[in-house]
Amino acid sequence: MIINKLTVFFCTTKNIRLLSQNRVKVQQFPMWHTPCCYMGKRIKRIKRIKADFFKKSVQIRLIRSPIMPCFDPHGKLLVKVKRFEKATAVFRGYLLIFLMKSTIFTTFLCLFCQIATAQTTHQNIYWVRLYVQYAFKNKLELHVETDERRRLDNNSHVQFISHTHLRWWINSKAAIAGGLSYSYTNGLMEIRPFQEFHYRMPITKTIEITHRFRTEQRWLQNANKADYQFRSRWRYRFQCNYQPHKKWVFKAINEVMTHTDAFDQNRIYGGVEYKFTRHISLEMGYLRLFQKRSETAKLKSDIFRTTVLLKL
Repeated sequence: MIINKLTVFFCTTKNIRLLSQNRVKVQQFPMWHTPCCYMGKRIKRIKRIKADFFKKSVQIRLIRSPIMPCFDPHGKLLVKVKRFEKATAVFRGYLLIFLMKSTIFTTFLCLFCQIATAQTTHQNIYWVRLYVQYAFKNKLELHVETDERRRLDNNSHVQFISHTHLRWWINSKAAIAGGLSYSYTNGLMEIRPFQEFHYRMPITKTIEITHRFRTEQRWLQNANKADYQFRSRWRYRFQCNYQPHKKWVFKAINEVMTHTDAFDQNRIYGGVEYKFTRHISLEMGYLRLFQKRSETAKLKSDIFRTTVLLKL
């Protein structure tokens, strides 16, 4: 391999193997020792670094001489060892703590707003959901979600809702989307256009945090079924995924919904997803819903949700 410009390597097992295949050997020592870079048996340059608390991998930057390839034993190799992992780890740690604290604070604030009422209704519900994703070649995705919601005690119908939207990925982390929702609840319809911004934050190889900001324009059918009432709603969803294995994904979600003039509801969810194949997976979880229906009436729901996910 000929390196024509600055190339960054991290001293992980994979990258050490990569360097070894290209006849550049990197020998790792504990952080209080001196890391060395060898070309064959000849030491080109040694630079001492200091130990830190995190003891992460060392960043190795290899700059090839403009005359000879980097694996040429007579070429000149400049090795610069920099220690910046501590700063990035500290930043990620503080950012994760801030997000967790803000989510917990928002959750308890919503719970306090829900509990501080005189009349509360409780119900047990189960949701059965089908989620289909179709990916196009130009960073565009089609998402179709169908959800049937029923009561556990008598299996009576609560709500049928369907979401359809197109999502376009700006880059590997950020995406924008727009779509339409349709729901049927207690004989009344709702038509709901919406727009959203989706952002992913990989923390480690197994942990990922996702933020979703959504605005909705709700057209609610009145009881007389002759006209509709318009309301705007804002939604923020915080999601943390933990994937210890390629087939298992554990999810924790907190979502807050508020109208322009009043608080609407808060949802707390925990579930697990099992991937049978790349295209088919099953998710099961528990959702706790707190909803403010009026100044004196509140709704608390214990929801058991089952989802079949299809990726086409």
